[in-house]
Amino acid sequence: MPYAATIWRTRARLASDTFVGADEVESLKSTLAEAKEPEVSKATADKTAKSLEEEQTTGQRHEARVGGVEKELKDAIARCESLEQTSSEQTSELTKAHESLKEARANAQDARQEIQEARRIAAARPEARRYKPAPSTAQTSIFWVDSFDRASAWGMELEAVADGGPATAAEATLTPTGVVRVEKVRGRSAVTRCFAKYPLKIIVPSKVGPASSGAVWLYVLTYGGGIVSGDKISCAVTVGDGCMAAMTTQASTKVYKAVGSKCSEQVLEATVGKDALLAVIPDPVTCFSTARYYQKQVFHLSGDSNLVIVDWFTSGRYESGEKWDFNSYKSVNHILLEEYQPLFIDSVLLEQGSNCTIAERMQEYNVVAMVVLSGPKLKQIQDQMQDEVKNMMSVQLRPPTSGGGRYAARPQAVQPQRPPLVASCSPFGRTGTGMVARIVAVSTESAYTFLRHHLAALEPFLGVAPYSSS
Repeated sequence: MPYAATIWRTRARLASDTFVGADEVESLKSTLAEAKEPEVSKATADKTAKSLEEEQTTGQRHEARVGGVEKELKDAIARCESLEQTSSEQTSELTKAHESLKEARANAQDARQEIQEARRIAAARPEARRYKPAPSTAQTSIFWVDSFDRASAWGMELEAVADGGPATAAEATLTPTGVVRVEKVRGRSAVTRCFAKYPLKIIVPSKVGPASSGAVWLYVLTYGGGIVSGDKISCAVTVGDGCMAAMTTQASTKVYKAVGSKCSEQVLEATVGKDALLAVIPDPVTCFSTARYYQKQVFHLSGDSNLVIVDWFTSGRYESGEKWDFNSYKSVNHILLEEYQPLFIDSVLLEQGSNCTIAERMQEYNVVAMVVLSGPKLKQIQDQMQDEVKNMMSVQLRPPTSGGGRYAARPQAVQPQRPPLVASCSPFGRTGTGMVARIVAVSTESAYTFLRHHLAALEPFLGVAPYSSS
């Protein structure tokens, strides 16, 4: 028994010593961990500081790179601006040189034309009558032709000039933007040459009207639907012997607003052969507000050539409130026979005046038109138009009469009302080979109706009546 007790006490002591040792071990571990924590925190702090230092170094390098790139961009921009300035200066010098060249060409062309005119005068027959234009522009209601003709029975004033020369020096240097030649091919009129460049476009439809008519139709258009300020269009047309051709448009010729003092110009020079017919039957010219427009048409005829000209213009977009609001409009028409003998010279100028505007002179009328018929084939149409216009105007311009007998009270004076359309006709030429009709109308539609009616007799020649609704 004592031996067993001894063993039990020994075991208890050992167990107690074991528990004490485990507690001490845990305590030592805790103390060691607490001692290591500052070392770990210090190492982490050192590592973080090192990372921040590296990031700062990298950021400084990026900032330095960005600064370098900005400097390079500024240098590139400065070089581009310098190159642009140099290019602008060179362009300005080239423009000045080009203008000088154009001016020199214009002067040379003027001199050449003067020499040619002198030669023509020297070579002309002694009995040939040459038209001498008035040296100055006069405000008048008379149009200058072989015989004077009233443009309006109501005192409306148009400024007419008959200068015949180019409006500007640039006109003399115009190179053709369109060339058309009509000749006989297998017994029929055919276009053998057609050339056009911007801003002009010429359309030649394959068929207009019945095939038996044999007339060629030319549609003259401009890109953009009108003539832009500064555009200069010139067209040369030749109609061979025995041929028939008609020049027209698809709609009114719009002249857009002028830019500064720039003028829109259009020149037509046509040669009509023997027994040939050319009908120039466009829609009216419509000038927008502040527009400047100049037009010249020169026709060279032989003894039995036939020519129809319709030259007309409107007050502008009068339905939108623009009525005679353009700055200037000038139209020149010359008909010359062989050896440059003038048959018909006409020039119309409308421009805003300081004392009286165009709208004040034209009053309620919005359309001005001129119709010229010349040639033996058109003699019957001329006579018919003159008779009808005479009868129409004699009725419209007849003063009102009052009824009643001898002792009836005297009526009050009646102010005659202006008719919606006024027309007049007069022959020109030595033997009355031509006729000019002048029309003013309140509306475009009434002018269309007049032209449609009086030119319907051209259908057998052209295949289609001019200005027909179809």
